[in-house]
Amino acid sequence: MKVFSIFCVVLAMLVLIMGGTSAAPEPKGIGKIIRKGGKVIKHGLTAIGVGAAGHEVYQDSKNSG
Repeated sequence: MKVFSIFCVVLAMLVLIMGGTSAAPEPKGIGKIIRKGGKVIKHGLTAIGVGAAGHEVYQDSKNSG
């Protein structure tokens, strides 16, 4: 459930970023914005992975003790 909410937040941020650039007649710096969006997504996925790994370690230690 949390993964879905994080996905929704990331998607909403991308929509806001792309919506802001489409209003300009000749959008400049779209590549920069796409790179920023990619970094945000990368950090979000890293945080999800770290959280999942922590949960796994916790479950293993709880079950073995």
